[in-house]
Amino acid sequence: MLSRLAGLLLPERYVLDRTALKQRAQTYFPPFARTETLRIDLPDRPDDTPDPLRRVAGDRSTCAPFVSTFREASLFGPAPLIVTSDGRIVLESAENSRSLLAARIRECVPGQLLPLLSTLLASTDRSSSARRLGAVFPLVRHPTTNYYHWLLGYLPKLRLYEWYADAVEPSTDLLIADDRPSWETESLELAGVDVSAATEWSGGSAVADRVAVPFHRDEYTPEFRPSGADYRWIRDRLRSNADLEADWPSRVYVSRDDATTRRVLNESDVVARLADMGFRKFELTSLSVPEQVALFASAEIVVGPHGAGLTNLVFADDAGVVEIQPREDVRPHYYLLAETLGFDYEYVRSPVRNDRTDMSVDVNALETAVHRLVSSRDPGSR
Repeated sequence: MLSRLAGLLLPERYVLDRTALKQRAQTYFPPFARTETLRIDLPDRPDDTPDPLRRVAGDRSTCAPFVSTFREASLFGPAPLIVTSDGRIVLESAENSRSLLAARIRECVPGQLLPLLSTLLASTDRSSSARRLGAVFPLVRHPTTNYYHWLLGYLPKLRLYEWYADAVEPSTDLLIADDRPSWETESLELAGVDVSAATEWSGGSAVADRVAVPFHRDEYTPEFRPSGADYRWIRDRLRSNADLEADWPSRVYVSRDDATTRRVLNESDVVARLADMGFRKFELTSLSVPEQVALFASAEIVVGPHGAGLTNLVFADDAGVVEIQPREDVRPHYYLLAETLGFDYEYVRSPVRNDRTDMSVDVNALETAVHRLVSSRDPGSR
């Protein structure tokens, strides 16, 4: 009950939003810190485009990345909330979201919450029993987020860390989760990180001599702010360390048969029809991150239901994608990703058959969408 009240009733004066953060902290902008303006075009199906796609179309501007630093700051929770020495929670450490901040305070157990509240209210809680850290740069994904959020929202911070540790504060340690999944470790290693040299975070609380707060790109808000610069950096960095020589197919069907939601109930029919057009089926959980990078680097056309596996489109050179969307739950994530990357995008809206958003796909409509995509990429082929 205490944590719920704290999350709901935290006054604004205890929160540093992005504007206040840049004003009150020592803030640094790397040489690649530029704003971007992206043009998100509607799919070429004006009579059928669902509202969630219409709402994100048009011009979108991105914020220039930055790093803000504080001396003597506290860290609390699974993906650490950062609290300044004068008792202010840095909103950027909760993905720049007031609702996520409230949720993360509510998830604190009493042993974490009471020191957090003491730090906020008294601005003096620096318990001698707290874990002590030196200079740190947090790169800890919150456990409720997934591969999509990690790859597009968290991993771009590594570019900021490398610049910051080289140009501003060389003694800064990268802070990563100790219980990270294998795909997180693999992506860090593929990006060139020596994870054995990083400082591991296991939750709880700590006091750091200096905390570098990185800008968070993937804001928890309907106002998506995709970044072509971030996506190109991720693609180039991870591909540069992956083995791209293996023989992967150019036409890929991403299955969610091993997932718990948004599965294709008539997948055998879908796979058979797609096989006639040269597609191979993959369940991405059976592939390592380096293998997924190599698979999508070779892909020319990708078909699959909405899901985090489609984030791997970021590793393609010039792919087209046909996304299978639940009819009443269309989401714009991979439409935006495709548009930002300059890829052709098609969708097939499919009726949902149960409360897990599993779908039945019209294989004729899917084949039509694939042919339409192929024709747009190469008007002479079908």
